[in-house]
Amino acid sequence: MSGIYVASKAFRGPMWRALRDNGLPICSTWIDESEPGQTFDWEGLWLRCLREVREADALVLYWEGGDVLKGALVEVGVALASNVHVLWVGPRLSVCAHPLVLVVETLPGAMAMANSWAIRNHA
Repeated sequence: MSGIYVASKAFRGPMWRALRDNGLPICSTWIDESEPGQTFDWEGLWLRCLREVREADALVLYWEGGDVLKGALVEVGVALASNVHVLWVGPRLSVCAHPLVLVVETLPGAMAMANSWAIRNHA
């Protein structure tokens, strides 16, 4: 599997599904069970998400200032340990200085860049 892995608060699942429905190669399957009560196998979800991160062409982290990120930051750590580039949209942390992290000002800009990487990796 490959494509763009997206990391954010779970309530943004519908936004990611809409982007995928519009043709972006989003490989994150968590977005299909992001509504309250849809996930019953948390261990399986974690294992699947971390596999998807490791196999992705890029990870896009989307973070708005009021969000409290938890799992998304774990996913960023796995991406960096797996040599997967991270496109960071949101408040800066010290991890933004990592050479595999690129801070991007807008979500559309990050998605366009990640999509071009995915296309190039599969041409």
